[in-house]
Amino acid sequence: LLFHSDLDPEAGQRLRRLSRDSLDLDVLRCAFEESLAAFEPSPAAGKVLTAPTPDVRVTTGAGATFGPPHPGLHFLAVTVANHSPVRVYMQSLLLPLPENRLLAPQVDAVYRQPITAPVIEPGDSWQVRLDGEAISQAVNGDLSLIQTVLITDKIGREYRANGNEVRAKLREVLSRINASKFPPPSPPSPPE
Repeated sequence: LLFHSDLDPEAGQRLRRLSRDSLDLDVLRCAFEESLAAFEPSPAAGKVLTAPTPDVRVTTGAGATFGPPHPGLHFLAVTVANHSPVRVYMQSLLLPLPENRLLAPQVDAVYRQPITAPVIEPGDSWQVRLDGEAISQAVNGDLSLIQTVLITDKIGREYRANGNEVRAKLREVLSRINASKFPPPSPPSPPE
């Protein structure tokens, strides 16, 4: 009765008056049913309310491994951090290119496992390591084609890294890879 009286104050007053004056439950039931029949939903009724987009941040960094099993492996680290108070159900990690083309990395470069999108709890993060050389080969060395790192969740919301940061970190990864392949020449040894 209290909930209904909040929706229709006039009906609520009548029900309170009846309940004070009478203990007859049949009278109260009939009055309540009449007030329900007269109730018209508000214009907002039937609309779906959605929560605001979660605060999910995507950042990138240049990384490298040391020690076994893959010493000196250089990669682009993608971190997806959930700063919101709700779980976020991730769907995919993509690298958008011009003309609506997408690169969809399939395997973590360090762990050599398929990339599977998790549920990210509030205050938690998810990190994936991408093979910088494979990305470079996919765009024929033209890193300017990489627009961003795009993360989607299961209901289609998109979270993006800063495109300039992504390209700068990829260039850093590739320069480290090239430096490890072609180390600078050793200085000449002094004459004896």
